[in-house]
Amino acid sequence: MSSAMLTAGVHTTAYQSTFLLFELAKNPEVQERLYQEIQSVVGERPPTAQDLEAMPYLGGCIKESLRVRTVTNLLARVLKKDAVIHGYYVPAGMARNFTLKTSKDDLKMIDNVSVTVDEDVPLYFTDRK
Repeated sequence: MSSAMLTAGVHTTAYQSTFLLFELAKNPEVQERLYQEIQSVVGERPPTAQDLEAMPYLGGCIKESLRVRTVTNLLARVLKKDAVIHGYYVPAGMARNFTLKTSKDDLKMIDNVSVTVDEDVPLYFTDRK
């Protein structure tokens, strides 16, 4: 079983890394900005774990790649406010799972919650951590 879990971790990491590189290749200005950030922090030496904190744009690129081309098919969220889902009252603090293939339909069933889900969400690179 541990071999299967290791393999799954390798495959999901490879998948996500490939799509990050794909999105960077499609966005040369983002690629250049990321390159400059990495060069200014790391230079020619091997990067360390501490370097990641000094590279917020890299973190934003990774998070954006995860958002746009997610590896998983399930999002788990804890509701911040009361909601009505499929006619059932769900109090704040309860966990709610959204499957990505049906999330648009699920979101339409939630009353009093404003959510916009675009069919083709453009890549949005951010400066936020």
